[in-house]
This record gives sequence, C-alpha cells and structure tokens, in this order.
Amino acid sequence: MSYSHSSSNVEGLIILKVNNLTYHTSANILWQVFEKYGCIGNVYIPQGCFH
Repeated sequence: MSYSHSSSNVEGLIILKVNNLTYHTSANILWQVFEKYGCIGNVYIPQGCFH
C-alpha cells in the first residue's frame, strides 16, 4: 500500500525504513506518527509474507 503527495522537489529527501510493524499498521497511522517531523512524500507498506 502506498500513499503519496506529489512533489517535484526531491532535494534533501530522506528515506526512513521502519521494521517490526504489526499487520494492523496502516499508512494513515504512520503518516500521523511521522508528520510532526516534517513533510512526508510517500508511505509504502509492502504486502505479503516474508520469511
């Protein structure tokens, strides 16, 4: 699942990977948690089973 805001300015872009999320974590929840630290360009949650 991916949510994004269109932005052509990628200068200074920071990518953050967050592990150990529950299956109940949604992009909206992550957006609410991290938006206080700055503008969010994209939230991606891979779907599927990983071993």
